[in-house]
Amino acid sequence: MAKQLVNPLERHVEKAVVGLAAILLLGVIARYLVTTPNQIELGGETVTPRTIDAKVAQKAREALIVIRNARPTVEQPEPLVAEFVSWLEPLKPGKLAAGPAIGPDVPLIDPPITRVGQASLVQVVRPAKPGVRYGRSTLIVSTSAGDRHRPRNWATVSAVFNVKTQRDLQRHAYGAARSEIIIGPVQLQKRAQRPNGTWSDEDWEFVDSWPTGPDLGIPAVVVVDGSDGPAVSADDHKALTQFHTKVKRKSFQRDVLRPMFASTANGTDWSFPIITSYRDVMNQDDELLNPTDPPSKNPDDLYGLSGQTSRRTVTRDLTPQEEIAEWLAEAKRLIESSKKNLVINEAVQAYNLAVGVITSSAATARDKAEARGLQTRAQQAENDITRDIKRGRTAFELRQKSEGRDVKREPLPIQQVWAHDANEGSLLSGTTCQYRVRFQLYNQFAGEPRKFDNPDHAEQVYLAGEWSEPSDPIRFEATSVYFVTYDERSKERIGVEFFRWFEGVWVKSRREKFGVGDSLRTQQRTQAPSPTDPTKADNALVDFYEELTVVDIDFDRPLRERTGGPRAPGASFSRTKLGCAVVFMDPQGNLHERFVALDKADPRRREAAGKVWTPPSRTP
Repeated sequence: MAKQLVNPLERHVEKAVVGLAAILLLGVIARYLVTTPNQIELGGETVTPRTIDAKVAQKAREALIVIRNARPTVEQPEPLVAEFVSWLEPLKPGKLAAGPAIGPDVPLIDPPITRVGQASLVQVVRPAKPGVRYGRSTLIVSTSAGDRHRPRNWATVSAVFNVKTQRDLQRHAYGAARSEIIIGPVQLQKRAQRPNGTWSDEDWEFVDSWPTGPDLGIPAVVVVDGSDGPAVSADDHKALTQFHTKVKRKSFQRDVLRPMFASTANGTDWSFPIITSYRDVMNQDDELLNPTDPPSKNPDDLYGLSGQTSRRTVTRDLTPQEEIAEWLAEAKRLIESSKKNLVINEAVQAYNLAVGVITSSAATARDKAEARGLQTRAQQAENDITRDIKRGRTAFELRQKSEGRDVKREPLPIQQVWAHDANEGSLLSGTTCQYRVRFQLYNQFAGEPRKFDNPDHAEQVYLAGEWSEPSDPIRFEATSVYFVTYDERSKERIGVEFFRWFEGVWVKSRREKFGVGDSLRTQQRTQAPSPTDPTKADNALVDFYEELTVVDIDFDRPLRERTGGPRAPGASFSRTKLGCAVVFMDPQGNLHERFVALDKADPRRREAAGKVWTPPSRTP
């Protein structure tokens, strides 16, 4: 076999490649592990693994210092002065074409959701059931010719205005800046009971109060279309501003809320319906008249009625036993009220009522024993109140001290409001009627149509609430009563006694005789108070009459009288006997029968005789 020839370079090429690779490997090892270490660029500086941690830590400290020393960026708001000045431009002299609200329209503060142009009329709180105090008196009416005495029926109707609730409602509707409460005069309506004894809502009619409070002179406000929207004229705006200044005065408010009654000469003394206590009304007056002073320890009695307490209204005459029960209940209420309100007069009145029961012939032994206990309690209450007053303490202070608070004036939550119905001819005797009331509130956005969702609401100076429920019925008894107390068979006549309410007092006639066909009418002189001095007697000429005519007299009418006491079981009657019966006819043609024997024994006759006026110097 022939031999092949190989080039020496080809024979050793693999070895050369392996050698070169080994040399490169040794170079890399020398380059990175023996000679120069790893390096990187950091912030313009070369760092090695040995120095990189320190460099990073240094950069972190520098960043922290920069963060701590940095100041926040503050944005400057856009200046609004020029825009505000432009808003006021229409108010400059000579440029006020209409009377807009003073200043620019701004959002209401409280609550946040209410905005200009979105306000609704505030709701006025509805009164609770009103109270009524009524009577028949001779009122002293001042005229241009001097004082005149006018006998009249009268009624004072009162309800409580919840100021706290109303303030919350107004704050929600108008905002906190318009939460001031200015109450207007109470509006009064009356209805009479129908002949069949029913009541109807169709019969309600407005009552012109008398005496009234101060004349309000409510201005008329008309919304017009101005250049910048709805507004009121400058004249209307000026009149409204003057009216607002007048009615918000505290003294003016007191006279509007609780107008004074006319002076009385004879008859029922005026008093108002006490819903809480008399002391509360005195404190309400004190708050209105002295709003910046601390509560008075002894508020002024503007009405001269200290010591009154509430009484239940009765629509009929009380029997002696019922009157005794009423006195005892009244004495209990007076004692509790005197201790609560620190009013000595109430304790004294309770004591006097107890004495009246003890000395009354109608009182039972049990009634007198209860009265003696009340007498002791009233005396003790008077002594306790005297000690407290000498120490300079009042009920308000004692309450504040018990609650751990300083003595300071806090807004009262309620105000008692009333109105009088005493115009001549308004309340007729023999009628039964009811009252209802509603409150009026000054509209704090009156004259500012841009505030309302309905600009016409700005024309309402006073806002009226809902009517209360009707009061309890009151009845004004007839001003004249009569009794047939005598019969004369031989002359076919009867004798009649009249009792009549005359100039504030009850007077009685002498017995007058009438026959068939005669009208019950006579004119006699009888004792009555002198018009110049009510403490002295005057021989006044009085008309005694009833709208009746005698149509028949029966001297032999069978009659059986009921016997036995009111608690006797069943009904028993006396034997039949003959007596005199009289038939009368009224103007409507109705017949009325009276028996002489029954009229002579009628308890109402004795009661009427007990009301007859006698001069103070004489005893009945």
